Amino acid sequence: MGKTLYLTWHGATLFSSQGKLEGWSDSPLTDDSRRQAEACGRDCFAARDIRPAQFLSSHAERACDTLELICRAAWQEAPRYQRLKGLKDLNCGIYEAKDACLAPPAPYSDFFVKFGGESYRQLGDRMRQTVADIARMPGTDDALVSTHQLAASALCATFDERLSQQVLDAAPCSVLALAYDDATDAFSVIDFFEPRG
Repeated sequence: MGKTLYLTWHGATLFSSQGKLEGWSDSPLTDDSRRQAEACGRDCFAARDIRPAQFLSSHAERACDTLELICRAAWQEAPRYQRLKGLKDLNCGIYEAKDACLAPPAPYSDFFVKFGGESYRQLGDRMRQTVADIARMPGTDDALVSTHQLAASALCATFDERLSQQVLDAAPCSVLALAYDDATDAFSVIDFFEPRG
């Protein structure tokens, strides 16, 4: 039996709007990003009558806030959710919170490794393991997972390179619906939707 994972990612933050790398560091969502998360709740969940049974997020405040805003807009409540370190963004090493112009364009390949960070591939492998672990959790049905755009892209790169670029190009708070087949330990895309708001 399989499970559907609804993977979403936050929008712009104070750091990203200032052209800074964020990675494992954190800063708050912009007002526009908060509205995008609310639109995601309305357009991608309430309007489609989708209500996952399980909720998980990266430890980052920006991802947690996105999850809570989506849930309040969709169901008028922020349910209990689990925070998982494996859902964190790319570790930029000593480049954390530095100007983004100092690094190559995303997805960065292995640029940050020599500076104490991780590579895009390492991020993808970590995300795949974490998301597979979520999919294998017993006793729950579908799950809403709030993470980061680069992390979602890196996950997709482990099974569909074209999809990874589509995620990088997508709007904030888009939702990628993935089916997990526990017999084959494989993911497949069910749907990809963006909020209208």
